[in-house]
Amino acid sequence: MDRIIESFVEDFKTEFNFQEIDKTKLFEHFSNYLIISKLYPDKSSIDKINVGGSKNPGIDGLAIMTNGHLVTSEEEVDYFI
Repeated sequence: MDRIIESFVEDFKTEFNFQEIDKTKLFEHFSNYLIISKLYPDKSSIDKINVGGSKNPGIDGLAIMTNGHLVTSEEEVDYFI
């Protein structure tokens, strides 16, 4: 990782209080937040979209938007429709 991106990741780490997380997981969170924050600026969304883990290798984040809202359940989709 180059110094500029590493600086952004360190700022992200401080802002979101991710002090106990390893660098690879931190970068996944950072990347997911960069993508979703343009569509949904709520800072709590970072916990909702991170799905990485051993059961789904290769998938680090998932966001489903309905009518401008981040949804996390089938009931929320029905509500916003």
